Amino acid sequence: QFSPEERAVYRMVMEEFYRVQREYFASTGNHRKDAMLRLVQQITLLLRVAAAPNTLKEYNGGTPLKIVTAAEMTAEATAMPTAEAAQLPAIQAMTLTATAAKAAAAALMQS
Repeated sequence: QFSPEERAVYRMVMEEFYRVQREYFASTGNHRKDAMLRLVQQITLLLRVAAAPNTLKEYNGGTPLKIVTAAEMTAEATAMPTAEAAQLPAIQAMTLTATAAKAAAAALMQS
């Protein structure tokens, strides 16, 4: 999911790529190479918007939704008891702090 601000930057890269391309990518000096690279550059910029929209100057929002979600998951994981943390799916367990992760690993080893 994207916040409205993230969606606006993503849409801008989709619809107005030719306008912003020069701001993020240098020309090779060869028109044929530039034409072939255009699609790769647009995909690269779209991936950048999805991963870290706040790194683009066109982004006008606050903290990206992905970062807020990760911070909330980390706060929840560090607040839960070790026994519960040991039963989390792998992706959630990766968000634990180093201390909580060590405790979860010790609980897994004992079971």
